[in-house]
Amino acid sequence: MDKKIAAVTMAAVVLAAAGCATSGAKAKEGDALKARVDTLETQVAALNQRLDETAAGATAPESRSNIRVRTASAKTRLSVRQAQKALTAAGFYKGNVDGKEGPMTQKAVKEFQQANGLKADGVIGPATSEALSRYLQE
Repeated sequence: MDKKIAAVTMAAVVLAAAGCATSGAKAKEGDALKARVDTLETQVAALNQRLDETAAGATAPESRSNIRVRTASAKTRLSVRQAQKALTAAGFYKGNVDGKEGPMTQKAVKEFQQANGLKADGVIGPATSEALSRYLQE
């Protein structure tokens, strides 16, 4: 009888250890996925920065993942970084001015638009660009 209890106890210990190993493997897999997402987000930010630099004088309408910038002239076209600076000056953006089109920037654009009687769609069109440009000049 003692051998059976010892065998069952040993089996329980082995199963518990296997469960811990599985949890550890899942945690490592989760950490690896988080690292990959961070790497991809960094690459996307770098590509967006290159787009901003390349399109600095472009007059064609532009569409991006979170914030779309639509303007009629190159003079009023704002990069994401410029929009973040203006939103910061206006008191709507509290994050880093990094040129990244993240959810904080998107939220700030919509809040700015609502506060200024503009269509709150997150799109920096001519009216939003004009309104934001005032904060860049101050």
